[in-house]
Amino acid sequence: MKSLQFSALALGAGLLFTGAPAFCQGMMEMGGVYGGAPRGSMGGLGDAVKGLYGRGAAVPQPSGSSRAPRLSQEDASQYATQANRSYTLATQAAKAGKKDIALKEYANAVSIRARIWGVGDPAIAEISRKQAEIYKQQGKLADVETCYRRVLAADTHRWGQGAPQLTKTVETLASLCDQQGKNKEALSFYRLLYGLKTKEGGLNSPGTK
Repeated sequence: MKSLQFSALALGAGLLFTGAPAFCQGMMEMGGVYGGAPRGSMGGLGDAVKGLYGRGAAVPQPSGSSRAPRLSQEDASQYATQANRSYTLATQAAKAGKKDIALKEYANAVSIRARIWGVGDPAIAEISRKQAEIYKQQGKLADVETCYRRVLAADTHRWGQGAPQLTKTVETLASLCDQQGKNKEALSFYRLLYGLKTKEGGLNSPGTK
């Protein structure tokens, strides 16, 4: 893994622009599939985070979004309640060591929120990280990768391409692909990682370690 990481970073900015565009295009396509709130429209996202543990935000999309589904506040609240119920059951199951039940309920919560609130819902990234942790304990790296790809899609939609908030997730995905022998994909992620870290102020910047 170290050799591949070193090789990818050593390629520098010249190769960065040959791999990142295709990868970013994939992120945009994922965002298009899921829909959701446009970047820069932050109203309501805080409510979505708070709603992860409670009844949930009654408004299905941040205000001003042109892609908000036509739902009443009552219907939106019911969907939020369903998603949060699954999240609560998953959390309880995880604590009890019932990993299969936890994964099933986390997946249900993600499915509901993605379908109604879209990829811009920050709760999706939070839940996906919890799923990834369980899969990691089970040694299922392919499933861990799938979860972190969903995290990256959500965070890219929320923060924008090239945002420093993406650095840790991109680094995780690069390592996961590397461990699985997916050299081409790992190299793409390392190129993207190189761009993110240099953009933040250098590869040895305190905020990028």
